[in-house]
Amino acid sequence: PGTYVYTIKEVTGTNQRVTYDKSVYTLTYTVFKNDDGELDFTYHITKTAEDGTVTEIDQCECRSTPPLVFTNDYPEPEPQPTPDPEPTPSPDPHKPSKTKKKRVLPDTGDVAELVIASVGMVASGITALGFALRARKQK
Repeated sequence: PGTYVYTIKEVTGTNQRVTYDKSVYTLTYTVFKNDDGELDFTYHITKTAEDGTVTEIDQCECRSTPPLVFTNDYPEPEPQPTPDPEPTPSPDPHKPSKTKKKRVLPDTGDVAELVIASVGMVASGITALGFALRARKQK
């Protein structure tokens, strides 16, 4: 049994664009023994606004979480201006256009496979030549 007083306020965040609610709630709980000898409680809530105005908050039928609300102000984001695209220059109709058609292929690593295949073919050719010379000698 006894009286317990709690002060609840919002922790200010780090977002520079948000105006955080500076209201402070004071909750006063009174705990007592009821007629049945069991512990019971009542509570009283006040809200103190940033300007010092104190408002009594109506008690609800809830027995666990009192209705506390913090309202932050989020300004509308300013619209980003869209840059005007620069007009594309039109070609001079009296001047012939020069077009270079040079085809550039990306490096895909196929050169390594070609080297390996070439080495394999040369090795096969040397082996075949060796067998042919050996067969000729044996005749």
